[in-house]
Amino acid sequence: MKDPSAPDGGTYRCHVKNEFGESNANLNLNIEAEPEPEGDGPTFVEKPRITSQQNGKLVIMECKVRSNPKPDIVWYREGKQVTASSKIKISFEKIEEDVYIIKLELIDPETEDSGLYKCNIKNTFGELNANLTLNIEIIPVIKEKPKVIKIIKKRTVIVECKVLSKFAPDCTWFKEADAVKEDSRHTVHVEQVKDVSCVISMANSQTIN
Repeated sequence: MKDPSAPDGGTYRCHVKNEFGESNANLNLNIEAEPEPEGDGPTFVEKPRITSQQNGKLVIMECKVRSNPKPDIVWYREGKQVTASSKIKISFEKIEEDVYIIKLELIDPETEDSGLYKCNIKNTFGELNANLTLNIEIIPVIKEKPKVIKIIKKRTVIVECKVLSKFAPDCTWFKEADAVKEDSRHTVHVEQVKDVSCVISMANSQTIN
C-alpha cells in the first residue's frame, strides 16, 4: 500500500484455502492523519498610518500586524520595490506574541518622494497589503533675493526673484509696507524654469532719472 492515509484504515481479512480447507486472519489497520499545521494569515491590528516628526524632516509609514508564523515583507513605491538606503530605513520588530511593527522611515523627504507606497505582508497562510499615499508639499523658498536685472531706456525696470516651489506660487510685491498692485505701470510674471524652480519678475514702467 503506497501513501496510506486515514481512509485506508479499518479491518482487513486474509482468506486462504486449498483442497483441504480454508482459513482467515483479521488485521485492524489504524492510520492516523498527520496533524494540520497551525497558524494564521496576517491581519491588521491597527490601521496603517503615516506620521511626521522633526518638523517634517522625518516621515514614518507604519503597519501593526498579527501573523503566525512570522511574515515576509516587501515595500513598493509606485510598483517598484523599495530598499534600505541612506535616505530610507526599513524596520520589522516583534513587540508581543505574533504581533509585529513594520516601519518605513523616510529621511529629509522631497516632493519626488510622493506617491503610492505598498507594504506586502505574507506568510504560508495568507497575504496582506497596506496601501499608503504620501503627499509631500514644500512651502515656497526664496532662492535668491530680489534684484534689478534690467532697465530699458530709462522707462522700465524689471526686478526678479528666484523661488523654489513645486507649483507656481501666488506672489505679492511690496514697496515699503504697501502692496504693489498690478496696473498699467506694474506687471508681475511667474515663469517656471526647472521642475521645482520658478522666477517671479515685476516690471515697473516709468521715467527714470
